[in-house]
Amino acid sequence: MADKKSSVAEISKNLIVFPMSDTGVIKKAVNQDKKIIAKTIAKLPAKFQKDAKKAFFFVVNNQVLGMQQNISIGRKFTTEELEGGYKTKLSSAQKEKDGFFIAFNQPLIVLNFTKKISETEKMNLVAHEIAHMFVEKKQNFAYTEQAVDDLVEQWGFKRSYTNYDVLNS
Repeated sequence: MADKKSSVAEISKNLIVFPMSDTGVIKKAVNQDKKIIAKTIAKLPAKFQKDAKKAFFFVVNNQVLGMQQNISIGRKFTTEELEGGYKTKLSSAQKEKDGFFIAFNQPLIVLNFTKKISETEKMNLVAHEIAHMFVEKKQNFAYTEQAVDDLVEQWGFKRSYTNYDVLNS
C-alpha cells in the first residue's frame, strides 16, 4: 500500500520547531515558520514526508542560512519510567544497573529565517535541508549539493545553487 500524503494541518500539529527565545515576538515568528515548514513537507512526495516529519527544526539567528545533520541524544530512564508507559521512540536501549540508557538518533535541521527572504525562498531552503536527509554525503561537497538540488527539483522546488564548481574552491 502506498504512503498517504499528510495535510499542512496534520504536519503542523506534530512538527517540532524550537525558537531562539521565549519572547512573544519570537514565538509568533516561530508559528509562522512552523507553517512554512509544514507547507514544505506537505508538498513532498508521501515516501519522503514520513521521515521529514521526524526531524527537529531549530530557527536561529546566526550566520548559517541552513544545515542538516543527525544528532544523538541520550538519557537514562528508570525501570519505573519505562514500565509506567513513558512514550518515546527508541532507537536503542541498554540495560544498566539502575535503569536503561536510551539513545535517540534524530535528524536536526537548522534554519535562519531572519534574513529578508520570501516565503517561497524559505520553502526552497527547507526542502534543500530536508533533501540532505536522503542524499548520501560525499567527500566532494559540490557533488553532494548537486545531488541534493536534483532531488529538490524533483519535488518541485528551486535549486539552491547554479554553479557547483565554486563550492569546491
